[in-house]
Amino acid sequence: MDAIRRIITVKELLLQVLLPETFRNKTLEVIILPTDEVNLPAKSERFDFTQLYGKLKSGMSISEIDDKLKQLRSEWDRISD
Repeated sequence: MDAIRRIITVKELLLQVLLPETFRNKTLEVIILPTDEVNLPAKSERFDFTQLYGKLKSGMSISEIDDKLKQLRSEWDRISD
């Protein structure tokens, strides 16, 4: 089942929703409720990666890391040929 859910702040009394092509020629149910009457999903907290900065101890120099990354990326080029 396709569904569209938007949480918006209303500034005007006109609402426009761009629908995906799969909704063309379909009967749709439209429900508009203020969010204080709806159980909203909790916002997921984003992980703070800054706490990991500098933690990797690979023993490789920056140029060695760059060379390894180039090697790994070139593997994708060979697969697509």
